[in-house]
Amino acid sequence: MNVQEDEELSFAEETAPEVQVGPKLVWKILIVDDEEEVHTVTRFAMRDFSFLDRSLFLISAKSSHEAIELLKKHDDIAVVLLDVVMETEDAGFRVVKFIREETRNSNIRIVLRTGQPGSAPERSVIIDYDINDYKSKTELTSQKLFTTIIGALRSYRDLQRIESNRQGLERIIDASVSIFRLQSVEKFLTGMLMQISSIVGLNSDSVCYISGGIVSTHSNVDVKRLGFLAGIGRYAKEKQTPLENLSDRVVVEIIQKAHDTQQSVFVDGRFAFYFTSKISSFVLYLESINTKDKLDEWNQHLIELFCNNFAVAFDNIVLHKDMEDLNRAYSHFAPSDAIHFLNKKSITEIALGESTQKTIGVFFLDIRNFTNRAEKMSPTECFDFLNSYLAHIGPIVDTYGGVINKYLGDGFVALFEDCDRLAEIITECAIQIVRATHDYNQVRIKSDKNFQNIKIGIGIASGTAILGTMGFRDRFEFTMIGDTVNTASRLESLNKFFDTTILVSGVIANNLSEKMSRRRMGKTKINGKSHSVDVWEIFASDNQELVDLKNASLDRFHQAITYLEDNEQKEKGAEILRELSRLYPGDSPLKKQILRIQPENKHLEDFENAG
Repeated sequence: MNVQEDEELSFAEETAPEVQVGPKLVWKILIVDDEEEVHTVTRFAMRDFSFLDRSLFLISAKSSHEAIELLKKHDDIAVVLLDVVMETEDAGFRVVKFIREETRNSNIRIVLRTGQPGSAPERSVIIDYDINDYKSKTELTSQKLFTTIIGALRSYRDLQRIESNRQGLERIIDASVSIFRLQSVEKFLTGMLMQISSIVGLNSDSVCYISGGIVSTHSNVDVKRLGFLAGIGRYAKEKQTPLENLSDRVVVEIIQKAHDTQQSVFVDGRFAFYFTSKISSFVLYLESINTKDKLDEWNQHLIELFCNNFAVAFDNIVLHKDMEDLNRAYSHFAPSDAIHFLNKKSITEIALGESTQKTIGVFFLDIRNFTNRAEKMSPTECFDFLNSYLAHIGPIVDTYGGVINKYLGDGFVALFEDCDRLAEIITECAIQIVRATHDYNQVRIKSDKNFQNIKIGIGIASGTAILGTMGFRDRFEFTMIGDTVNTASRLESLNKFFDTTILVSGVIANNLSEKMSRRRMGKTKINGKSHSVDVWEIFASDNQELVDLKNASLDRFHQAITYLEDNEQKEKGAEILRELSRLYPGDSPLKKQILRIQPENKHLEDFENAG
């Protein structure tokens, strides 16, 4: 500046516009004074000012109200040159309160300039108000103004660095909660970029690219392609932008050169650091405010240390993701709910021979005539058919809280944890699967006129069972054994004899609400059990006409079953069944009951000794 050290500020008419449009990187200074001469002289004195390659952007306000409005509009003002006495004697103090108390901005440097020191004594003002400097207009020469502005800007710059570090640390801490998730990598790296830019005094514009994008240790990627990883400043908006699509071609060339040569590149205040991890390579691009800047040895070492540490962290994150993917894959074979049944927290805790006894609901499902269907298909067609159907009904089991324990080729067995509503839950699940099977058939027939409808049988029982791992040291699986499992299996098989769809044990039936459409089919003996099992048909999933038909005959049907179980009154039961069969010819399970009173029919033996 071409001014004399002892030259006092002189005042002249201000001709400059109230708000000047500065270059991209400027220091914003707010001049608040009701004397126009102060604005004019300040602009003249600061006309050639430059600090850290940034000029001044001077903004003028002539009242406290105008100053507050400008402060609301500009949140990046560095210094306020503030008069105290304007429209009121304490107008300047209202501005101070707005800055410090309402906006809670402690970074702005406030320099109090007053032409009436007596109205605002320096000692009391410094103590009572959060201002950073106090100057009398009569003592403020051009040189002293220059010195004051430099000191204020240095202080503001340092506070901004501290704030940037704080924000960077907040992002890192926020990301560290979920650092082992790949989606937190960008957040974590963004915080690190903010910190490193602030610590070494670089511009806040930086970006990091990675070869092939975020990968896993077993992925095949195009290592020549650079994928966006994180960015701050003007690069924050470039999220997920491929390197070749960046608008700044110089930046593209520098980053690409560092990647292709596998060496860091430093050109005119632009720094591209190339670094690698065990599974990938990266280019970290940073910019300096001054194109002539060079990184000293210490700052270069600091950035390289940061890069190396991030590479290690990144490898750990990707390895953790690989483990999650593997665990997710394992869960397809050992469902987490099955692990829960064994009271374990992880699959790694399960060993051969682990077992527990629990009360559960067991659900068997079988596709009828699957062998005949499969003989007409190729192996691929067979598996495609099964997977297509199971994908349609399997989620229903999940919805009702069940766990498919084992696929049986043409069906599956599922288990349900004991609860107060176990009977209703497992039965409703069966009903929904029957309805979903009907919907599946309708869809398939529309696309394939030769498609044969799927018919299924479901058996349900509840009681105690042993859950555990079975096999040998190198190959074992989670399974369940016991009378309850055997009973559910035999109930499923009995559907073939009765031409029914859902059969449940008496324990299940007796715990259902009155609204559930069901009827008792009689008792059967299960091999290995000393007592008979009560068998009930659930017909709520039948078409409405059949439901109405079965409900209409329900009382007489139950009377017939009771007679059939009394040797002396079997004939009465048979007569009722024959009568009902004539009245309701569409009730196929009813006709099947008549076979029970024909000793010469082999089906009677099948029923009495199911197992």
